[in-house]
Order: sequence, then structure tokens, then C-alpha cells
Amino acid sequence: MHALLTPLLLISAATLRTEVAGAVTVSRALIERGRQRRLSSTYGRLRPIGGGSDAGDVALAITDASLCLPCIAKKTGVPEHETEALLMSIATTLKLVAIPGHCDGCLDRGTTFHLNRTTGNGMPGATAAAPVPGMSPGAAVWRYLEEHRGQMFCTQCLGRALGMTRRLDRAVITAEGRGARRRYSACQICRKDRLVCGLP
Repeated sequence: MHALLTPLLLISAATLRTEVAGAVTVSRALIERGRQRRLSSTYGRLRPIGGGSDAGDVALAITDASLCLPCIAKKTGVPEHETEALLMSIATTLKLVAIPGHCDGCLDRGTTFHLNRTTGNGMPGATAAAPVPGMSPGAAVWRYLEEHRGQMFCTQCLGRALGMTRRLDRAVITAEGRGARRRYSACQICRKDRLVCGLP
């Protein structure tokens, strides 16, 4: 009985060995193809693995230039949704400025990002002067909106930009009563669709 099974087992083993060899060949070819595509500059959707250095690449890209979000993503190879998150992270330790203007990369007009060399706890768009001691939240919000006319901010980002931990809903409502506009649209800083406020 065993003598009859031996040829069948040998044939089966040979078949399996051939299949494994074929799978190894295909696998090696796919790995090499992936490596070549990742190193190719013509395949923009793939990028080298940065090992956690993406934030550094983004910061370096905007240190000496004002770039829009798509240009930052293109220059660093980081997807736009990740670039936006990295900018918010960078803003917690460095002075990141987001203002309307012409992008140094594509020359289109829109929101551009620039990183000042000075350190601080700046938020995107945080170009206002330091808060005046004793200034009420309402006055601080109004001054910030005046210094950033044409830009719309959500309450949360206003609080962060002004260094205030308390909610600013009442201050924003007061600003609306003085002529500020409120509507649902993208915040200048976090880029999320929220109830925002600003001066025309």
C-alpha cells in the first residue's frame, strides 16, 4: 500500500515545490516593482517612508516660503489631510502664520502657510499683538478680528489664538452685535466647517 502511495506523494511534493517557487518569483518581482515605483519621481502618490520625520519636512518646506496646502503636500510628498494635521501640530510649538496671499509655489491666491523662525505658541493666523493685561474677552476678540479682516474663525480657534482657555461664545455674540458676520463655513485656522465669525 505504501509502495503505491509513494509515487503519488512524490508527484504531489514536486507540484507543491513548483507552485512555491512560482509564488516566490512573483513576490520578489512585486517587491522590486514596488521599490522602483516608490523611488520614481513620476509616481507622485507614493512617497518614501519618513520614519516620523514628516513634521520636520513640512516645517522645512514653509520656513523660507509661503505655500498653500496643496503645494506643501506636493513638495513634501505628504497627503493633504495629513499635512493639515501636521500643521496644527507644528503650531503648538512654533509660530505658524496662515494668511490669504499668493503661494510662492503655484502663485495662486489662497490661504498660505509660513513658519517664522521665532519660537512661541502661535497658531495659524496668530499674527495679532500679545493680549493686553486686563483686556476683556470681548475686546480681545474684536481686536483680533479687526487685525484679520476678511478671515473667518471658529470660537475654539479664536480662543487658542488669543491664549484664552474660557469659552468665547458671549464675546463672539457681542462682536456680531457690533458688525461682525457669522455663518457656517470653513474656519481660517482649523479648516473645518463650523459656525465662524469675522469682519468683512
